[in-house]
Amino acid sequence: MLAPLPSIQPQTSGLWKSQSAPARGRRRPQLNYASLQEIAQLKHLKENNELRDEVLHERFMLTYPSIVQRAQTFGDIKAVSLQEDRSSRKTASRPGSKYPSIPLRLERLAQPKKDRKGEGEKERYATVGDLTYHMSQLHDIRVKVPYEQQLAAAIRDLRAILRILPFERTVEEQMSVANALMLVKPLHQYIPTRYFPRLASIVTLDTYKEDDMTIFGNQGLFLLLKGSVSPRTLPTIHDESDVIDEVFRQPTPLLEDPHEFKLEVGEIFGTLTPLPDRKPNSKVLNMLTRVPGVEVMRISASAYDIMMKKFEAESNTEKLNLLKKCKQYSQWPQLSLNEVASVVDWINVPEGEVLVAENSLPPFVAMIKTGKCNAYRTIEAMHKLSNGTRERRKKKVLIGTLGEADTFGEISLIDQLNMTCTIIAETDLELAVIYPERLHDLNPVTLSLIHQSNKHTFDEVDNARLKEEYVQAESRREWDQFREKIVNRVLYQQQISPGVGKWAKPPAQLQEAKQLAQIKS
Repeated sequence: MLAPLPSIQPQTSGLWKSQSAPARGRRRPQLNYASLQEIAQLKHLKENNELRDEVLHERFMLTYPSIVQRAQTFGDIKAVSLQEDRSSRKTASRPGSKYPSIPLRLERLAQPKKDRKGEGEKERYATVGDLTYHMSQLHDIRVKVPYEQQLAAAIRDLRAILRILPFERTVEEQMSVANALMLVKPLHQYIPTRYFPRLASIVTLDTYKEDDMTIFGNQGLFLLLKGSVSPRTLPTIHDESDVIDEVFRQPTPLLEDPHEFKLEVGEIFGTLTPLPDRKPNSKVLNMLTRVPGVEVMRISASAYDIMMKKFEAESNTEKLNLLKKCKQYSQWPQLSLNEVASVVDWINVPEGEVLVAENSLPPFVAMIKTGKCNAYRTIEAMHKLSNGTRERRKKKVLIGTLGEADTFGEISLIDQLNMTCTIIAETDLELAVIYPERLHDLNPVTLSLIHQSNKHTFDEVDNARLKEEYVQAESRREWDQFREKIVNRVLYQQQISPGVGKWAKPPAQLQEAKQLAQIKS
């Protein structure tokens, strides 16, 4: 416990007493000796290394403005007392300071803030003594955390939650596991992130209390959470693109010195698909613990296979339901629908993305599950410049919209015809798509059925009629601008200011005011 420092008292000298008194109605600024005492305490804490420099700096920046304060008048005291009586007051402030109390201020700065405008999160690194960092906290700019710190926090959460058996975890705990897995970048290379919420229900924690214990990597995919391990064979992980006979030879060659290589916390090893003709306890992909108390997160290969089969069955049902919602495929036989659903993939498209450009082949056949997109066509039209002259320019004109259960691109890919419009996502889209290489894998009968059921996207829109409608719309726009200009000029000359004074009243109130003025006169 630190000994309290001697309190700082105001020193009155003869020079101070000899000064003339302040003028009537004015009050001399006073020193806040409590703030001076607090700054002196900060210096004592720094010398004893009891607080970090960042915290000391923040407390100094909050305390410094309140050293000199204006003397309180009776009106100030009354205003403060009224403010304290309000039920909406949540934080306490030092007398004469506009800053909230230090603990609340520090807690507020420590919390990450979100972008209120929804335009994506801005990032900035925290720097001690950097004024821009402290200002960024007031403008909702999130501080960027390095990946190493994010990974350490994720592993800490996984070690805490995975001690609970999967069937005993709550929904919140499962979501915490999924969020932690999102931060482990090595997993993204082998497992798509859309599977992580389901993956959280099958991951378990394995603990090896002694060193030189064997971890059988052919039983699943492992993430090292604590300690270190050494491989008995190379490579340490099986990718689906590997040629098994070339990469994993039989018999399995063992390393002469197992401790030559080492895997640290945050690295993965093992396989999601067991190697064929290899037993689960074979030497391939095996690891040896180097220290006691090694902890690993295990994704069982058998449990992962069951999860993927369930996911594919549910996904196939969603694809069939979407196909049946589309007018073109609503009357198709079930056998043909199943064949089309087998080649469909799901993708997400952000707002503003160009799906296909005019006069080009589409990258896929698309069926919209959620969202909306617009179709534009380029036409040549006369454009009026600010000086009154006209010149011919190319304009993009909206010719239609596509929503849920609408499709495009079938005829273009089958007949190799360029699109007659540009399609842009107006909102975030979830699409079911068929890529060209998979489209031509379909049965010729099914391809013919797709061709008969669809038509070229917006091919029926006539360019001549489109130009006529564009000219009419431009004429109306020019007339509206001219009329607004004339009306504003007349209002200005008549000294009428809409929305100001009596002109702010509705017409009905103006009429009543005129009648009342006539009665009084």
